[in-house]
Amino acid sequence: MKCMTTFWAATDDDLRFRGAVGGVLMVLNEREDTDTVAKITAELDSLKNLSALMSGVPVDMDRVTIPDNPVGLMKMWEEAKKNEAPM
Repeated sequence: MKCMTTFWAATDDDLRFRGAVGGVLMVLNEREDTDTVAKITAELDSLKNLSALMSGVPVDMDRVTIPDNPVGLMKMWEEAKKNEAPM
């Protein structure tokens, strides 16, 4: 995640976050850590639903689930950005 905080080809913070999570998922898939991949995917789905809801997109609230033990992707992202090297 830390590498993506200063990725020069993307200026949009949301795009950098999605790239960071994608990178984490790729590594976890290589390690065949299916439990962690499932937890991250569930949390990412919740974040997508929240983002859509905040943007005014209609969301079927009956299908929205909140993970019991979230990984804390947003917290991890904010921590990585806080510790980023100056450009």
